[in-house]
Amino acid sequence: MMNNRALCAVALCAVALCVVALGTATRPVFAGEIEDFATALKEATGDPAAVAVLSNLMTFKLGKKCWAKLPGKDQGAVHAASFSTRDVAAFAKAQGDDWAGLDQAQVESKVLAFKAKFSLETTVDGDDCDAKQSSLWLGYWSSLPAIVKNFPPPSGKAIIKLDVSSKTRDVTVDVDKDGTTFSIKAPKDIAAKDAQDKLERPFRKLNNGFTDDFAFSTKEATGDYHAGWVLTKLHTFKIGAKCRAKLGDKNLGAVHAATFATRDIAEYAKASGAEDWDALEGSTANDPAFNRDLVAKDMDKFKGRFSITINVEGDDCDAQQSSLWLRYWTTIASALKSYPPKAKKVAIVLNVTSKAKDVTATGFTFTAPRDKEVVGWSDKLEAPFRKAAGKK
Repeated sequence: MMNNRALCAVALCAVALCVVALGTATRPVFAGEIEDFATALKEATGDPAAVAVLSNLMTFKLGKKCWAKLPGKDQGAVHAASFSTRDVAAFAKAQGDDWAGLDQAQVESKVLAFKAKFSLETTVDGDDCDAKQSSLWLGYWSSLPAIVKNFPPPSGKAIIKLDVSSKTRDVTVDVDKDGTTFSIKAPKDIAAKDAQDKLERPFRKLNNGFTDDFAFSTKEATGDYHAGWVLTKLHTFKIGAKCRAKLGDKNLGAVHAATFATRDIAEYAKASGAEDWDALEGSTANDPAFNRDLVAKDMDKFKGRFSITINVEGDDCDAQQSSLWLRYWTTIASALKSYPPKAKKVAIVLNVTSKAKDVTATGFTFTAPRDKEVVGWSDKLEAPFRKAAGKK
């Protein structure tokens, strides 16, 4: 039998264990850290909305030494927070949720409700961290609300998890199929190449309405939506996964080739009775979104009259500017513009294979070598168009 003192000791121990267990399960941070950080932000900005955003929409999983640095006036976290919380408020306002002029209780209630549309959870590995203004993780964290504000997802929601680790060497962003949840991994100690662009790009892509990386890169290279849509609406690329992964890379050759091919196809379409997509998209007569919608509808009509299918054998491909298949493609597009066929409906197929020894054509179905350049290949690609052309 235990005496009363022993029973009390056991009970106190059990309570302590429960507290530890609950604390670990619900809040893996040290008591007071977010409050200290929020207090420092309030002193710096005097903005109750900023404090509410930091406390309710942003979660931090940091080491004790890292937490201790955040409120410091000689560090960069408070300065970064003044911008990131302001950008969240601007995003909320654009979604119809304006927090200006509300008292503290109203702000708290509104901000807490907005968690269904925005949250940012940041994990930084290790007990300590760099918290200066030049800190990599603070740069990622403070940039993300600005990116969401500038390129809001069509869903109107951005649920973000940022994981910063010393084991990570590059910035990667995984987006769920609904375009609402963003899982980001980024390096803690070594700056990744084009880190800001890698953070932004998935948001820009969603905001512009593109799912295809190649088409989106082409749109960004030309500044024209219709250039990207020429690829998605009028082309079919039957290529391997490794090949496809290369096409959107602006440092390789496919995007450069696409800027020429899409321009020539748009010129052929105009000569064949379609709208002038370039002029229509760039018109100042209407809202740009209205003009883009007109272009998209006209392109949807035109795709019943024109298509181009490109088959490249193998899982991988050469995607440099000197690539044979890219040069075949741009040559065909140029020939199409220069010698527009009289036919009301044109379907082009380009088959690029390792077995082909020469360029052959049956109507507008072409077969060409993947790996070996043959003499006179461009003339052989142009010949069917010259033969089928109407008056120029």
